[in-house]
Amino acid sequence: MNLLILGGTQFVGRHIVSAALERGYQITLFSRGIQENPFPILEHLTGDRNGDLSALENRDFDALIDVSGYTPSQVERSCTALQARVKRYLFISTISVYAEPLLEGPIETSAVKTLEPDSKQGAEKVTPETYGALKALAENIVLGHFGEGATVVRPHFVVGSHDHTDRFTSWIHKFARGGEVLLGGSKETPCQFVDARDLAGLTLYLLENNLSGTFNAARDPVAWNDVLERISTLTGNPIHPIEPSSDWLEAQQLEGGAFPMWISTHSSESGFARVHNQRSRATGFVYRSLEDTLAHLLEWD
Repeated sequence: MNLLILGGTQFVGRHIVSAALERGYQITLFSRGIQENPFPILEHLTGDRNGDLSALENRDFDALIDVSGYTPSQVERSCTALQARVKRYLFISTISVYAEPLLEGPIETSAVKTLEPDSKQGAEKVTPETYGALKALAENIVLGHFGEGATVVRPHFVVGSHDHTDRFTSWIHKFARGGEVLLGGSKETPCQFVDARDLAGLTLYLLENNLSGTFNAARDPVAWNDVLERISTLTGNPIHPIEPSSDWLEAQQLEGGAFPMWISTHSSESGFARVHNQRSRATGFVYRSLEDTLAHLLEWD
């Protein structure tokens, strides 16, 4: 397969490129060229999705994977430039598109976020408040341009090697040390994510099987207790979890990401810890075990 990847040098894109190389794909990367390129053997086109797409002119590809589209205008430009030159456009979106409050686990047809009319003028500014809505708008652009040739993947929290966010890896650090660990609530609170290798595998699986539509990418939910117990088994270090009450946590007035990825069962966003993955599973795709993900992270980190 002759594959174009918009992005491909950071965390998620890097895993997709590595998986595609293992499958023997012919790969071309397109980016601004400001990140270190871990794949110097590949053709790397330089440009800017906010304007300069000239490096893509007169190029044809079997498929395109868009890892770096964050605003509607970026995605509109790439769709317009490549609509007649790409057979399938696969867009990496996010579960953050789902509208809140979200008390039940969303499926692919659940309501998505929208931008308020008075915010349309600033719609190209990516913030924590606009991120999900902008991705939802970008999804619609891809689907509108490519129709049955469009595929949208909505990943959950992505975890794995080369993760620059340190969200899940910070918990791996704490659990691997053993001893007392302050949790973000009850150890039975649900935890959900997708291994970056599974996200890459699902992405290429959908391309190889020419599957259209929208797919959530998430392993089955587990309890945080499952994570810490398996880390304890893998490291041999006993862990003593401290389970604070929600009232105590609120009284601490903690700021920032003190408990990354922790979604309270009493939160208006509790459904984000129970995202449905039946549609991706129904294709025949299989997510790896929790033990596999944790062992891989421990080895890498």
